[in-house]
Amino acid sequence: MRLIERKGGWAIYGQWKGGRCGDYEVVRIRTRPEEDFLGKHYDAREVYPPSESWGTDGFTFMSLEEARKRLEELTK
Repeated sequence: MRLIERKGGWAIYGQWKGGRCGDYEVVRIRTRPEEDFLGKHYDAREVYPPSESWGTDGFTFMSLEEARKRLEELTK
């Protein structure tokens, strides 16, 4: 995944496969606090929305133009 554009709390990421971008995802950026889990330490970080939030906090598009249109709608 590669960040293409970010606006407010939303971003467009490209799914790269074989050197080409196949799909585009518009996602609401979420944050996780610093935490220890199963004996491993994780710094505070940004994360993707969970699968069950897809359709509300995450969307997949076949073209960058469609993804940018949705990003604009979500950030008005």
